Amino acid sequence: MALTRIGLNQSINLASNVTGTLPIANGGTAITSGFINGTATPGKVLQVQSGSHSSQATTTSTSFQDVSTDVNVSLTCSATSSKVLIIARFHELYLNGSHNLKLRVTAGGTQIMRFDGAALTGASGEKVIGETNVFVYSPSSTSAIEYKMQFASQNGSEVRVNQHSNPAVSLVLMEIAG
Repeated sequence: MALTRIGLNQSINLASNVTGTLPIANGGTAITSGFINGTATPGKVLQVQSGSHSSQATTTSTSFQDVSTDVNVSLTCSATSSKVLIIARFHELYLNGSHNLKLRVTAGGTQIMRFDGAALTGASGEKVIGETNVFVYSPSSTSAIEYKMQFASQNGSEVRVNQHSNPAVSLVLMEIAG
């Protein structure tokens, strides 16, 4: 291979005049915005979507219902290998006496997390507590999926989410490169 010497004010177009793999410069990482050589780096956060609702929601129904459409969040993963880190914060759950509360998160209508509040029962009197769930879900899809926070009464007694309306109930979704 012949070497060509270039003058002081000349340049080489590396995109068209060089073939093969270029080495990474000393101290370089080849990482640009969560990608290595054009491929998503495992473990990198690729996108974040969130929703919140600060008004009280009440039910006596034993069937699950949405806390609010404000916390229904849609996410479209960029690859089937991606994971979704989910942080579901059910704030100020209200129970009066020994009433039970059921909480869940769904993805595309399928239950992916459920918490039945049997541990919340006890002596009579108002209880206001919070429940934050953090978990990883593998949707294995690049289609848009809607995630919902839902609640229900376990025995038909009144239960509430966001009893005092501040701070808000929230759902945070983070796509993690797989």
